Amino acid sequence: MSRYPRKKRGCLGCVASLIKLLLAGVVVWALVMLWIGGQFGRDIGPGDVPQPDVGDLSQTAGLDGAWTNILLLGRDSRDTADSGLTDTMIVLSVNSGSGRIKMTSLMRDTMVPIAGRGTHKLNAAHAYGGPNLAMKTVNQAFGLNISHYASVDFISFPQIIDSIGGIELDVSEAELPHINSNINMQKKIWKDQGIDTSPLETFGKNTHLTGLQALAFSRIRKLDSDYQRASRQRAVLDAMLKKVRSTTNPLTLGATVMSLIKYVDTNVGMIDMTRYAAAALATSKIEEYRVPVDGTFDSGNEDGIWSIRADLDKNTQLLREFIYKK
Repeated sequence: MSRYPRKKRGCLGCVASLIKLLLAGVVVWALVMLWIGGQFGRDIGPGDVPQPDVGDLSQTAGLDGAWTNILLLGRDSRDTADSGLTDTMIVLSVNSGSGRIKMTSLMRDTMVPIAGRGTHKLNAAHAYGGPNLAMKTVNQAFGLNISHYASVDFISFPQIIDSIGGIELDVSEAELPHINSNINMQKKIWKDQGIDTSPLETFGKNTHLTGLQALAFSRIRKLDSDYQRASRQRAVLDAMLKKVRSTTNPLTLGATVMSLIKYVDTNVGMIDMTRYAAAALATSKIEEYRVPVDGTFDSGNEDGIWSIRADLDKNTQLLREFIYKK
């Protein structure tokens, strides 16, 4: 068995390492909607999204109804030749009763059966049939009951942070040069997008970061380890949620909503979104997992293609235990 290797990617291609942060936009949107609805006693926003006929999604029956599973998709839309491949797929599990939230990362290179297409990498499902086929593929491969999805773009991350006025993080002296190096790596491209590309000039407790500075912080690779990088990503997510919770001005929150909506494509209606937000307000920690789980897969080149060959039955069992039994 071999562990999933760390792949080197360019600055603009590193969607996988940032998806948890991108997904914060969805959570922030939901939190804002709930807060504004509570202030004015009604739903405010674009209204309930009509639920389309998604057809056969091969949903598994009999799962605990207290948990709702949503498929989160991440793509780098700056590629004008976008093939529809999803750089990242995550199952967001929300318990409306207990308020618990769990995120499970799905390795995009995992070989799975795709209806009508044979066996391919998991990230090809969206390219073949959009979010519906992506949901169906995940349901069939891992025994889930997903019928909702939300899709976010890599380029939205700095705007999401900036729309809430930046965030505060603890930044070490050792991290500072790595942050600015990451900003400089693709500075012109971000500037062309209208993003503030100012370097970070200070460090220490509760340092204020702009959206791009927070993105650069989360992408530090060479300083320590992937585990620490994951810790930085969670720190950014927590800081975003704390910032929204501390905002009391409804006009500011309304502006945040309008800023975030254009970056999120979803079939989750406003009523459901606010219900999930109620759960998010009640939790202080997002539990994380990843499938395939270490020890349940082989990886490497096969027939000239790098892929992951997993024991899908074992991973289905482990994923269900993570979502429903812990």
